[in-house]
Amino acid sequence: MSLVLEAELKSRIQGATPRLVTDIEPANLGEQVHGCVVELHIGDIFQPGKESPKLGSAQTPRRELVLKEGETAVLGTLEGFELDTEHTAIVLPVSSVSIKGLLMTNPGHVDPNFQGRLHVTVINMGREPFLLQRGGRLLRALFFKLSGPVNSPAKKAAALDDDTLDRLSPDFLSVNSRVCDAAKREIDSAIRMNGWLQYGLPAVAAILGAVVSGYWTNASNTKEFERRITVIETQNEKVNADVRLLKLEANYPTEERLETLETKMDELIHKGLK
Repeated sequence: MSLVLEAELKSRIQGATPRLVTDIEPANLGEQVHGCVVELHIGDIFQPGKESPKLGSAQTPRRELVLKEGETAVLGTLEGFELDTEHTAIVLPVSSVSIKGLLMTNPGHVDPNFQGRLHVTVINMGREPFLLQRGGRLLRALFFKLSGPVNSPAKKAAALDDDTLDRLSPDFLSVNSRVCDAAKREIDSAIRMNGWLQYGLPAVAAILGAVVSGYWTNASNTKEFERRITVIETQNEKVNADVRLLKLEANYPTEERLETLETKMDELIHKGLK
C-alpha cells in the first residue's frame, strides 16, 4: 500500500480514472490539492430536530448556519468520492477548524469502491458561536493505493433522511435543554420564594401578631381579674364589718334593757338588806 501524492492526485482529479475525488473546480485545484492531501469543504448543512420541509431538514438543507455552544449539525461534503477496488482513503478534520472548538465525531476510513459524498456530525465545543458556511474548509483526505484489488462491492453514500436526523440530539448531551431546565428550576424556586415572601411571611407575621396580642390580652385580662377580685374581697370585708355593726346596733336595746334590769335588781337587793 502506498500514499497517493500530489501529481497523481491532480492527474486523476482532472480526468484520469478512477478520479478519486469529484466536484473540484479546475481553478481551485492548486489550492485544494497539495502535498499528499485533498481538502474537502462544507456542502449541505442539516440540523437534527428539523422535520421536512423546514429549513435545515433532510429535504431542505441550509447553506449557512450559526452553531451555538453545544449545538450539533450534520454536514455533507461539497466534493464527492469515486474510489475503485484498489484505492482507499483516510479523512481527518482540518486543524484550523478543530482548534476553534468544532468537534467532528465520525471522520475516518473510507472503504474501497465507495462513491458519493461524506456526511459528518459536528458539535460546537467552543464558547463562541461557530459559523458554518457552504464552501468552508472542513476535512483533509489522504488516498492510498492498495497492493492489489480487494473484493469489495460498490458502496454508494446513503441518502440522509429525517429518521437519521431524528436519532441525533440538537445539542450535545442535551446541554441547552438542561440549561433551560436548570433555569426553569431557579425561576420556579424564585417564584416560590417570592410567593412565600409575599403571602407566607405576612401570614406568619399575622399569626405571631395574634399570638403576641393574645398573650398580652390574656396578661391584661389576668391583671384586671386580679384587680376586680381584690376590689370584691375588700368590698366583702367592708360589707361584713357593716353587717356586724348593724347587728350590734340591732342588739343594743336588748343590752340596754338588761343593764336597766340589773340596776333595778341591785337597788332592790340593797333595800332588802337595809
